[in-house]
Amino acid sequence: MFPNYSLLVVLAVECAISGPVPNFGLPGPVSGSSQVIDISDQTSSLLQTVTNRLNTSLTSNYTKLQTTLVQLGTFANFTASMDRSVVVPLLTLVRDTSGNVGDSFRAVLDGISVTQDYITSTLPVELTKLELLINRYVPDRLKDGF
Repeated sequence: MFPNYSLLVVLAVECAISGPVPNFGLPGPVSGSSQVIDISDQTSSLLQTVTNRLNTSLTSNYTKLQTTLVQLGTFANFTASMDRSVVVPLLTLVRDTSGNVGDSFRAVLDGISVTQDYITSTLPVELTKLELLINRYVPDRLKDGF
């Protein structure tokens, strides 16, 4: 009879002590998870800064300038979507305390896949459009920084 009660007490204590823990939902600290959080926060801040700087408004009658700003806006949309589709899910994954991180991993991997697809297929086309708009006016600027 006593062993049954002791087993029950041990199980009750174990259930009371155990619970969701941070660090990718794993039952122990993950080395480097705080670095992932810090880097993800910094990346998010950088992407938001880039997005804000690319999203500019202009009051002008110069059609070419307006077209160039619209084209820059496509890059702003990309940086904003990268923040939403990769960085935010990554932060959610790192801070997860549920113990079930399958959905969080899936969201991160889906975001990475969407971003890779954009970089390989859409970004070159958008860069070419921008280059065609301004290449004649600033030809050296398009090559020296990339």
